[in-house]
Amino acid sequence: MAEDKMQQQRFELKYLINEDVARAARDFVSSYLEIDEYGATLKDFSYPVHSLYLDSESLHLYQTTINGDKNRYKLRLRYYDNRPDAPVFFEIKRRMNNIIAKQRGAVRRDAVDWLLAGHLPGPENLVSRDPRQLVVLQNFCRLMHDIHAGPRAHIAYLREAWISPRDNSVRVTMDREVQCEQELLARLNTRTDRPVVVFGKAVILELKFTDRFPVWFRELVRVFGLMQCGAAKYVDGVTMMGLEKFSGSAARERLRATATRPGEPPASVGVRKGRALSIPTLVLSVLLAFLIGQTIAWVYMLTHTGLSYSRSFVNSLIVIPMIVALVMTVMANNLVTAFGMMAVFAIVRFRNILRDTFDSTYILWSLAMGMACGTQRFPVAIVGCLLTGAAILYLGITSFGTRHRYDTIVNLHWARPLTELSDLRHLLHRHSRKAICASQRSHEGYEGTDFSYRLLMRDPERMDDLLTELRAMQGVSRVTGLRAEEESEI
Repeated sequence: MAEDKMQQQRFELKYLINEDVARAARDFVSSYLEIDEYGATLKDFSYPVHSLYLDSESLHLYQTTINGDKNRYKLRLRYYDNRPDAPVFFEIKRRMNNIIAKQRGAVRRDAVDWLLAGHLPGPENLVSRDPRQLVVLQNFCRLMHDIHAGPRAHIAYLREAWISPRDNSVRVTMDREVQCEQELLARLNTRTDRPVVVFGKAVILELKFTDRFPVWFRELVRVFGLMQCGAAKYVDGVTMMGLEKFSGSAARERLRATATRPGEPPASVGVRKGRALSIPTLVLSVLLAFLIGQTIAWVYMLTHTGLSYSRSFVNSLIVIPMIVALVMTVMANNLVTAFGMMAVFAIVRFRNILRDTFDSTYILWSLAMGMACGTQRFPVAIVGCLLTGAAILYLGITSFGTRHRYDTIVNLHWARPLTELSDLRHLLHRHSRKAICASQRSHEGYEGTDFSYRLLMRDPERMDDLLTELRAMQGVSRVTGLRAEEESEI
């Protein structure tokens, strides 16, 4: 077996970059490191890497990463090809604060099922007689037994690795085409059956070092404007496909079905990006959100009693649930997309204040559609755009949210005693179906009282007759009237 050049303890920084940056970074790195011999003659200097991740039925190891536990570990089987004599590496990858520690032992391929079944490991199971590898294998089996771990996911990708010609203190890798599929048996196959592409066309750049952060690493980050991020292949892959496929009874049923299937799995039938999307379900979700939004808007319209009322706010109560339903569909339990959406909302700034609530709704709609297109969920973008646009057109054509609780505003000064207001109220009710005193102002040293009334006229065309009678009434002066076609924000 060739020399194992794995860094047993190191610091690790990850960045998501596009292919153009990756190629430019390759030229930069080649001045300091040399290409790994395993990829030197291959396309893009990249060799295939396959990992079978083990976890409990409750996905305990997955949850430790999601929860950000400072001290956590992963259990995986790593292999590079299908040859019967090729070793399978049983790896323990630990994170202790910011330090990554890896241990692994090379196991004979014909011993993998025996060890995963729970049998004690022995020297005969190893490719090498090195006692340190036996200790690693024993620790692996102990941790596997402690949480009752079993195979959960097959992660495959192409790795371009650059290593130091002098020692093993510095290593740079670029991982492409990261794929994830459910794997509940240790078949150790290099073929994939309808996997998901976890990071799309992005490349995962990893800077690994065992001691001090190299100065040229800092220059690499500065030159290419890199932003450190998380890129957990197993966790993000499981999240994208859905936890229900890997945990609990659903996984056991799939395991039984897979175990009874004769022969080898079918050849790859293509790669799908993300979880399968049901268009009828998407339409139902958006339409249900529309109906719920209408319910909320009607309740608001019937219960609102304040002076300030906005039709655009009522319309927003209808459209926003639809857009939020689209946003949740775009995220699809994907933490990377969720954090990306948070970043998009955080960087949006406006020089002018948005005075209309509906303007904010249009911005939210645009962001949601951009996220759908950017994450390649094109059905969500198309259906969401059509349904949301139709809802907004419906609200505009029907003038939904318009209220005519009053159509006239009358302001006047009352110089007589307040006990004689019944004469004024009688006149107002004779001309209107409903009269509401919106404001009443008086203060010390000021004779009389100023009133402002909101009226729903019996005949809006007779407003001038009302104003004439008010001006002729004893004790009434400074009479003004204003026609209000609909309630609006004051």
